[in-house]
Amino acid sequence: MLDRFNAGYPVRYTALVLCAAGFLLGAFMLLDSGRGLLALLLFGVLCGVGIHDVLQTKSSILRNYPVMGHLRFLLEFIRPEVRLLSNLVLHVKEGSLLTDLDSQHQVFKLYWPLANAHSFAVSKPKDKVSSTGEEEPAAAVVPA
Repeated sequence: MLDRFNAGYPVRYTALVLCAAGFLLGAFMLLDSGRGLLALLLFGVLCGVGIHDVLQTKSSILRNYPVMGHLRFLLEFIRPEVRLLSNLVLHVKEGSLLTDLDSQHQVFKLYWPLANAHSFAVSKPKDKVSSTGEEEPAAAVVPA
């Protein structure tokens, strides 16, 4: 049933159509009672963003899902913070604070995946000074 409906009206444009309906509702409210300027401005901006999304060619997500595609990018942007909060909620007992260093370290390891990674870089050895007083370059360190 949704396939037949989707053939006549693509469901992915629903958010843009709702923004246009909100814009029209705000315009009618503004003309009728003098209120609705905030709704008119908000939905007008969202309609502008949606029209820009449909016409642009750089992002297929925004072109195919105008207005709602921005929600994906917003959620992608705040994902690390949400992950940290979910780890805190799951691993901290109610009423306890992260006062001990072990608990803080566990949360840090969960939040920051590279916390346990070790560098493969070799620290640069200092140049040696020979018996004549000249500096000799350090020997190259080759990993085994």
